[in-house]
Amino acid sequence: MDSEAKETITEPTTDLFTNWGPYTKEEVIKALEEKKFTFIPPKPNAEYRQKIQPIISDLSEDDKLILKICLTFLEKGLLIDNFGKNEEERHTALLNNKIEINGQPIRLYEFSKTVNKLAGNPINSILTAAQILNNQDIRNEAEKIAKKIKELKQNRSFFKPEDIDDVDKLAQKIIDFILNKYQ
Repeated sequence: MDSEAKETITEPTTDLFTNWGPYTKEEVIKALEEKKFTFIPPKPNAEYRQKIQPIISDLSEDDKLILKICLTFLEKGLLIDNFGKNEEERHTALLNNKIEINGQPIRLYEFSKTVNKLAGNPINSILTAAQILNNQDIRNEAEKIAKKIKELKQNRSFFKPEDIDDVDKLAQKIIDFILNKYQ
């Protein structure tokens, strides 16, 4: 890792925490603006990281995985475009454009998969994590959100930031549920 990235974010102490440093640099944000994308960079959630750090060695492998999924989702940024329902134009822009991260070219498609919480897979990962937990309230909430997400996908093929507020709240509930198990 280069020294600039270390200055941007503290070095993670475990693979449970994602190092977002390379994705938060000003030149990344400017490069995305040039390609007609608005980018809100990822931001580490210091509060949850501080709560998780002392119990990492006590966590079951399943709980570690679920915490990683949920914390990563909460910390991810937003890559917003103005293509509306024009999926072809969106896919072309994501597949044909590159930016540099730490001097390495990366397709916007790969970049988006890594840092964008508006992508479908991270949302589905939260819904799946909720189903694994032994908590019926969280499972029921996930089912309601899954129905809402399905309707959104049918009406338009992309997500807006306001579409995922409930997913953020669910990820927080999942983390809190797991943390409470180890108190």
